[in-house]
Amino acid sequence: MVETISLEGVKVAPIGVKIISVLYYIGAGLQIVIALLSMVGALLFSSLIKSQIPFLGFLGSGLLVLFAIFMMGFGILSFFIARGLWKLRPWARIIVIVFGILGVLGSIPALINDPLSLNLIILPIQGLIVAYLLFFPEAKEAFS
Repeated sequence: MVETISLEGVKVAPIGVKIISVLYYIGAGLQIVIALLSMVGALLFSSLIKSQIPFLGFLGSGLLVLFAIFMMGFGILSFFIARGLWKLRPWARIIVIVFGILGVLGSIPALINDPLSLNLIILPIQGLIVAYLLFFPEAKEAFS
């Protein structure tokens, strides 16, 4: 069993928790980049289409802005989850387990429809994250 208490009495996250935290930090960064690119795309789409079909320009750019806001929100949420994991906050573990289970459940039908999709990679990763946080004693002990 891996010891989670350092000499100073401060909890140190196991390497598995740190890896999951880094994955969430990477995901947060990618989501924020996608949000910013969507905002730029909305501006370009609006300016290119506005003169030809005004309603389509408005609708398309509006949908891209909504998508950007959605992605920015999830990016910020992912950042705080990653930080919570790094600092061994129990709420972060619970959120990651719930998101992981939802991800596994969502990946299964998508994998059935398209066996060669990206879900072939995502499904086992999410399954491993959920299993690690739920069943490995070092992970459970770290968050207690």
